[in-house]
Amino acid sequence: MSQFSDALDKAKIALIMHKNSVFLSTIVFSLKHIEDYAIQTACTNGIELRINPTWFLGLTPKQQVGLLAHEAWHVAFDHITRAGDRHFPTWNKAADYVINNMLLDSSYELPDGGLHDSQYNKMTTEQVYASIYSKAEEQANESYDVDISVPSDPEEVKEIQNQITEILIKATTQSRLMGDAPGTVPGDVVMAIEKIINPILPWNVILQDFFSAFAANDYSFQRPNKRFMPDFYLPRLYSEQMDHLVIAADISYSMVQDFPIFITEMLGIRETVNPIRTTIIPFDTEVKKVTILNQDEKIEDVLFMGGGGTNLQPVFDYLKDKAPTVLLVFSDLLCRRIVEDPKYPVIWCCIGNQEAKVNFGKLIHIDTTTLDKKK
Repeated sequence: MSQFSDALDKAKIALIMHKNSVFLSTIVFSLKHIEDYAIQTACTNGIELRINPTWFLGLTPKQQVGLLAHEAWHVAFDHITRAGDRHFPTWNKAADYVINNMLLDSSYELPDGGLHDSQYNKMTTEQVYASIYSKAEEQANESYDVDISVPSDPEEVKEIQNQITEILIKATTQSRLMGDAPGTVPGDVVMAIEKIINPILPWNVILQDFFSAFAANDYSFQRPNKRFMPDFYLPRLYSEQMDHLVIAADISYSMVQDFPIFITEMLGIRETVNPIRTTIIPFDTEVKKVTILNQDEKIEDVLFMGGGGTNLQPVFDYLKDKAPTVLLVFSDLLCRRIVEDPKYPVIWCCIGNQEAKVNFGKLIHIDTTTLDKKK
């Protein structure tokens, strides 16, 4: 391995260990990292992160971590495609002000020369751009070392936007499920992600994207990567974090007709995350026969029979001392809400009840027109 690769790996691990960094770390690990001596410093197009190795090795370890976090925020804020017809170097400069102020507030260290000015705190990139833009500034910024790039081909831009969307869904999911403090992801980023996701992606794609966060893409020091030892003690990729998937299936009368669709989604989710155990909890006003499956047993063999009304409380009572890795609830949620957060991730898949609300977890409304097409 090269000196640059060693330093980059150490910086990635240091980013993982930084407080409330799950969101940024997920973005960084989702990018393709490329050595590029043709650029001065570093640059991202939302899919790739290109770094000049000579420049990178001249940074301190903390500055290297700050650089990775900086580029990740460019992806998170979609600075790559938000510029529109603005003067791009000036737009990049405004974006750098916004990001670097955030990083300093979060105790990251910037590479020497990194722009920061407290007068731009809490401002959007558009607001900073409007504040600094002028013809004179445009000319002055012609030689600005831009660290974001966007292709000229509209089809390629569209593809980049789609891939960035997938990265942000994954990063937001990881942030919520793995313990980042509330507010770690700025509200405007969350809102932008929601606007991107909800009108474009069918419910089953959203569901699969949320569960893909549990696939083999995390790192652990408890499972060291022996390829780097003994010189470096680095974590390795692992997928064993999905220990116990619980699926609560509403078998009340109004839900039975949609079970073929639910079975299909359950199969896809198990294939994605490969849980060690899967517990199936059929319920209506009470928990029915619970089935626990190992990795070799099939959901198709589970018999779902029920009817009557819906009561979620027995499901949460049953799980009180069982600490699932994640609970997936399929229901119309036409029942009393669960108020107390069980302190484990919950994903609600709601059908036929657009007015449904939940007090915790992620709520996904299932589009019945999509269901009809899939039957």
